[in-house]
Amino acid sequence: MLTLVDVKAAINTLLKDKYGYKVYGREVKEGFETPSFFVELLVDGMNAENVNFTSNTLTVIITYFQSEPSDLDNIKKYDGIKALFMPKLVVKDRHLTTSNFRYEYADTDFMQIYFDLNYYDGTTKDEGDAPLMEKIYLNLKGGEQ
Repeated sequence: MLTLVDVKAAINTLLKDKYGYKVYGREVKEGFETPSFFVELLVDGMNAENVNFTSNTLTVIITYFQSEPSDLDNIKKYDGIKALFMPKLVVKDRHLTTSNFRYEYADTDFMQIYFDLNYYDGTTKDEGDAPLMEKIYLNLKGGEQ
């Protein structure tokens, strides 16, 4: 099973590895370095498909703060980030489908990039401490035992 922490860690790692900038969370309101990214996950929906699987949709918001305002830099960051996450985001051993990639300016000085993640996940819990079955006896009708 994937957690939101797993997803956010994968996104943060890709951004840090590609750009070398600090990546912050919502709790940082002031005193952050620029250039930098803020990453936020919004859960759009989780639906139980059956007792074993859920379908999940997340919206990822990456806010980019530049050192110096530059429209060309914003466009390059959008293209670079899109290349990092399209068409799949790898989280642990899973490949999550990305869709609806877009950006907008939240203010004249910073850009926000949005995309959606869609994936299925299991609902069963690992019963790692349960004893393993050692023997099984079958009573087959019409055949030998």
